[in-house]
Amino acid sequence: MSWLGFRGVAGFAWILAFAACIFSIVSTSAATSAYGYLFDVCAFLECILHAGLSPADFVRDVSDEFHARTKPARERIGEDVSAAGELGKRFL
Repeated sequence: MSWLGFRGVAGFAWILAFAACIFSIVSTSAATSAYGYLFDVCAFLECILHAGLSPADFVRDVSDEFHARTKPARERIGEDVSAAGELGKRFL
């Protein structure tokens, strides 16, 4: 929508999508109870073991892989959310 000029509407859509993600995480966590915690611990350990038992290497590898590629998307999302705030101010 931001490419079509609806930056404010796109910003609200990003906010709603983020809220839906948080709701999904919370409801999944509540549904899995202790098994969810066990799954999270096992997933974290798998990531650390995959990175050679070094959390610093893991963070560096993930940062190198995704940071440069996501910068344009992060900037566009930030601009869309800012435009949504400006659009909200106009209506209030």
